[in-house]
Amino acid sequence: MREILLTFFYSGKAKKAPGTFGSLATILFWIIITSIFAKLEIALFIQNIFWIIFLTLAFFYGMLNSEGYAAKFGEIDHPSIVLDEVVGQIIALQIGFIFYYKNYFSLKFASLHILIAFVLFRFLDIKKPLFIGYFDRNLKNGFGVMFDDLVSGIIAGIATIFILGSI
Repeated sequence: MREILLTFFYSGKAKKAPGTFGSLATILFWIIITSIFAKLEIALFIQNIFWIIFLTLAFFYGMLNSEGYAAKFGEIDHPSIVLDEVVGQIIALQIGFIFYYKNYFSLKFASLHILIAFVLFRFLDIKKPLFIGYFDRNLKNGFGVMFDDLVSGIIAGIATIFILGSI
């Protein structure tokens, strides 16, 4: 069960670019859940409560279990662990969605939002610019594994809002 969650249903087991595959699997998961919420006409406030609870549980689960799982590979942050990408990618998506959810009736706008949030998050997660790299380099534990992606997700989400607002 631990491996299923940390690799996000084995999406992190991809031979190349496991973080990208983890993010893509996350987008599919987010679209499914968000579509269910829309179909059931769940208020945005309740949706956000759901995501806050989900992300908090995923963050702490990853923080507490990633080191033990990665240790069998002799690493702190093994590439197959993509639960950190799940947290960051959902944050990036949900921040933009909060601001633009009324535009989601347009498939073009929804697709653009998802694409921008994905590209920005992956860029920040891979390049680790600004202080994100500091967290990655200096927090060599389960918290560090999860935290740099959380910060990347927040920055990607805020940048997504500004990019979509200028289009």
